[in-house]
Amino acid sequence: MARYDIRFQLQVGSQNVNSVTYHSESEPCTKKEALQRLATLWAKEKEYFGDSEWNRNFKEAIEKAESAVNRAHNVSAAENRNFYQAKFYYKDQEYRVDIAIEAGEGHFKD
Repeated sequence: MARYDIRFQLQVGSQNVNSVTYHSESEPCTKKEALQRLATLWAKEKEYFGDSEWNRNFKEAIEKAESAVNRAHNVSAAENRNFYQAKFYYKDQEYRVDIAIEAGEGHFKD
């Protein structure tokens, strides 16, 4: 049986701040489901530092990740394990919004 796993995460350096996952034993992640998980990550972490500069930078990274999902079609773990990352800086620290495809193929179909 196939397994489908994707991790949508916010990282600082090499440390995971928070992640939202997609897991299914039967179906790949659709674009709609991926966008919902990115929205959840945004909602969970938009107040991480609680100021407008953080929110602006983080939101821009989320929007870039959303664009990458919208352009993608039939993505697989074998070819795109580190599917996407958007880097941004806040107070001299590098942060990333990552989409890591850990298992499965056929992700992000409409």
